[in-house]
Amino acid sequence: MRRNKLLFYIFSLAVVGILSGCSKELDLEPENGSLTKKQINEAKDALKRKENDPRSGSAIAGMYGALKDVHNHHQNGFPGVMLMLEARTDAMLGTGVSYDQYRYYSSYRMFEENRPGASYVYSRFYAFIREANEILADPSINDKEKKIDKAQALAFRAYMYFNLVQCYQFTYVGNKEKLGVPIVTELTTPHEVQNNPRQTVEAVYEFILKDLTEALELLGGQKAGSRTKIGADVVHGILARVYLVMQDYAKAHDHAKAAIKISQATPYSLKEASHSNFQDGTDHNVLWSAIYTSEDEGSRTIITFSSQMCPYPGFVRYADVAPHRLNPVLYNSMNETDVRKNWWFSVKKDGNEKLLPEKSNLKGLISYYVNVKGYTPAEAYDKVKELVKDFLPVSNQCCKYAPPENSFTLAENSGDFPLMRVEEMYLIKAEAMYKSGDQAGGVSELEKFIVGYRDPAYNYATVGGIFDDEIYRQRQIEFFGEGLSFFDMLRLKRDLVRSKSLDVETEAFFPGSRFDLKADDPRMILQFPQRERLRNSKLEQNPFIPFFTVDQF
Repeated sequence: MRRNKLLFYIFSLAVVGILSGCSKELDLEPENGSLTKKQINEAKDALKRKENDPRSGSAIAGMYGALKDVHNHHQNGFPGVMLMLEARTDAMLGTGVSYDQYRYYSSYRMFEENRPGASYVYSRFYAFIREANEILADPSINDKEKKIDKAQALAFRAYMYFNLVQCYQFTYVGNKEKLGVPIVTELTTPHEVQNNPRQTVEAVYEFILKDLTEALELLGGQKAGSRTKIGADVVHGILARVYLVMQDYAKAHDHAKAAIKISQATPYSLKEASHSNFQDGTDHNVLWSAIYTSEDEGSRTIITFSSQMCPYPGFVRYADVAPHRLNPVLYNSMNETDVRKNWWFSVKKDGNEKLLPEKSNLKGLISYYVNVKGYTPAEAYDKVKELVKDFLPVSNQCCKYAPPENSFTLAENSGDFPLMRVEEMYLIKAEAMYKSGDQAGGVSELEKFIVGYRDPAYNYATVGGIFDDEIYRQRQIEFFGEGLSFFDMLRLKRDLVRSKSLDVETEAFFPGSRFDLKADDPRMILQFPQRERLRNSKLEQNPFIPFFTVDQF
């Protein structure tokens, strides 16, 4: 029943979208001297700004609110961008069904220069940058009483440039002399925007560090009063990420340590991580989050991150018909004692589409019903069987994200999106220690975190192999759905390897996405959108190699 409701909902929205597009052809100027088209559009824009920022009319609130702007089913603000990028990895796979909004991102085709994916990623990051620039352009921003606002705008802008430059050029070390992205500041004129060449990767990182350093000085160690805002803890966290990419491991370690100390955040415990969670941006493990409310534009629709990632009752969701899935190689790499195995579940059916309800396949869902909703194991099992009977018969479907407010009756997709969690700082500390020469300390730090918070039986010695491989694996699992895997793949110079899934599941990756790429393949980074190159005469395109027309495996 829920599946039928969702399909009807998707169809209805599609019709509305078609009618909205056609309305432009009927948008005539009134002849009676009442409202002009310009006045109507200005009123619409003012109403939209008010709706997107229900809690405050301030520019700062609007900057953070922009993270949650929705445009269509897969272009849903910053969380949507992160899902697009993670779909490019070998950690996340979809289903390939027509309702899978991210299937073309997994195939990379949506990122060709004349495709919507290329335009959306580029335009969103610069839209976020514009929000910060508008705040910094205000002459009063240098007033003493506005120093916190200025710090937040500087850090927000730096964060966006850091994400942006990683999309359009290979990682800093070994590539810092190559072209990165154009830099636009509050002082950049419209003429300069139209003739704005790409700066080197090194120049972009210098700009990022300048903004972050000034932001940190202005904040003076002060933590933000809300998880939706940037405080000193978050700036330290961003700096930890930046220095990790730059391979300045001592600074990465120190900033991660400072982020932990100032935030006073603690990781999810073994129990908290043993069931669906992550929907509450005010939880004790969160440093910074996009927090959704019922007033947000997408919350009462299916066009949000929560809709994509949460399979539970309460409202119709995309996760019911087009789930995001974990690569079976990664799933099987986890010990049975790793509580994160409960972040995914599998649905299997016989030849007549009848559910084969093995408890072991559904334990991720069952754990939530027992530990959070209070059902007995037997009751939970019955509830879960009813829930998944119409789900697609595919493996490793995501149930990492719980429903908003842990409610099965709240008719919203208003689960929050974590922009930074303290767990990442612990993993940065471990990696930075290992790579700065303290290999024993790094391994000990990694084991301490995993054993204490995720897998009590974990032993690094039994994993073997290269430390980078293990830290990559741990981060792919831990931050599934949060977009970090794409940046890690580039930072650690890892090949895209999807073919290994064949060893576990014959058709894990759907047709069109069955290919591997070497770490230095030009297709690993994004193409600049064609329309932006038409606007900016100095914007030089990245090399293009045609994508595969036939699956490699």
